[in-house]
Amino acid sequence: MGKQHADNVFGSKLAAKQDIAASLWPTLGATLLYLVPGILLSLVFRTACFDAEGALRELSDVRLLAYAGAYLLATLLIDKPLYFGLTQFYALRRAGAYPTASMVTMCLGSAKLYAKSIRLTLVLALFSALWALPLAAVAYGAVYAVSLLLPNTFGWFVSWELVIVAVLIYACMVVRYQCAYTLLAERKDLGCWRAVRMSAETFRGHKREVFSLLLSFCFWFLLTLLLGGIPMIYVYPYFLLSVYHLFDRIRGVQIRVEPPKADQE
Repeated sequence: MGKQHADNVFGSKLAAKQDIAASLWPTLGATLLYLVPGILLSLVFRTACFDAEGALRELSDVRLLAYAGAYLLATLLIDKPLYFGLTQFYALRRAGAYPTASMVTMCLGSAKLYAKSIRLTLVLALFSALWALPLAAVAYGAVYAVSLLLPNTFGWFVSWELVIVAVLIYACMVVRYQCAYTLLAERKDLGCWRAVRMSAETFRGHKREVFSLLLSFCFWFLLTLLLGGIPMIYVYPYFLLSVYHLFDRIRGVQIRVEPPKADQE
């Protein structure tokens, strides 16, 4: 890892920690305000489709598809507008502003912002799918080949390693698009499609830094998994703020923006 490479990765994480420390309770409050509705939606879906032991209920295919469709629609219409507000909170926090936790709900007070959050979600889903499909095909082919060549425990471990590598590569590709949210915080006139393209173009030639940043969070992700998701309230802002600071370091800029006012959108 080169010096500039290391400075960008670890400098971004240090800046993220400083952002959180300087506004701890509003940051944790905003994250919690976003996470709770999503958790409730997941619990409703789980209760409808699974029993107390975690086994799938005896549902018809039509009803199961209806439940899954309702969950996805609720996620799109409720979770994603809140996520847009959360990312705007983080974008302002990394720019030196001190927004309030209620900013997470900003899209609920503006039809224009609400529509923009939905459009951006759909654009990001399209770009993400363009990476998911070929990577999944390659990973499946590699795992199938390993199962034929090494039909034993060692082959099983190799297969899992291939899957983990594929997931990390996919995450690395998709994370690059997340900074479209910061670009929309900086430029109110920017379209969703253009913001996603600009975000990906900025990271061109810097994929190793994104990959290194992801690897540096593996401990946090594992800890979150082992503790039932509880650390997410801290890990979520820590990770996204690190990504946003890395984005700024790669661009060589220091952003200062004013909080958007929903009633003026």
